Amino acid sequence: MEYRVFPATGDRLSVLGFGAMGFAGWFGPVDDREAIRALHTALDLGVNVIDTARAYGRSEQVVGAALRSPTWGHDGYWMDELAELKRSGKARSVGISIPDHRHDTAISLVRSGLIDSVQVILNIFASEPLDALIPICRENNVAVIARCILDEGGLTGSLTPDAEFGPGDFRHGYFDWTVPRKSYLVKVDALRPYVPEHASSLAALAVKFAIHDPGVTTAITSMHVEEYARMNIAAVDEDRLDDDLVWKLRTAHRFEINLSNRDAWPLAARDEVARIGREDSR
Repeated sequence: MEYRVFPATGDRLSVLGFGAMGFAGWFGPVDDREAIRALHTALDLGVNVIDTARAYGRSEQVVGAALRSPTWGHDGYWMDELAELKRSGKARSVGISIPDHRHDTAISLVRSGLIDSVQVILNIFASEPLDALIPICRENNVAVIARCILDEGGLTGSLTPDAEFGPGDFRHGYFDWTVPRKSYLVKVDALRPYVPEHASSLAALAVKFAIHDPGVTTAITSMHVEEYARMNIAAVDEDRLDDDLVWKLRTAHRFEINLSNRDAWPLAARDEVARIGREDSR
């Protein structure tokens, strides 16, 4: 496992982190015993970063059961509360997670000196943070935690035109409404020529892309299945991607789409997205 330094504390973080969103059952039913075994496997293989959140349903409970440590929460203005936790010594560092693709919204906070880390969506299709946010984080000694590096599984190459996802599975809406599936699969197919010359699989290509820039401190991906944990971690040990290839992936394969905040869009914009979706399905 490769490790990179978390600037605020000097801790060495595994370049690949354990995304525990899958523990919530959003990718289908999860057996707690299997989930805990997957986490233990990742830890045994050198992972020391775990990502979870209150919004992930039972995820924190499962992580807590695996680590035998309590979870906590706080009230009031979030930045004041986080700062107090750090001043009191109850937290060694504090950070934020950007809820959607608008990575630029965090730049002023990064420069403020108030936070130690930023979690942001970063993958082959959504490489915008490499343009500005990540370089600015490096300048300000702020750690970057990349998430969605496999784009909800779409970059594994396993998505098909007729794949169905059960109720409660996050991908049920993501690959049908949020992202036009037909267009998405065309973009995925365009990546296949890079395998196996540059990576052992599409998933490995995505993992290697996410950790390529040294400004990325750690990259998290759902590893709630033991097999996935082993495969994703193995990708870290493959040869590093060429800089020229990474630039090509950033410029020729970027898929700029951000519908995660669609509920806040003006009505006209939502109607336009719906129209494009209907045309895409023809």
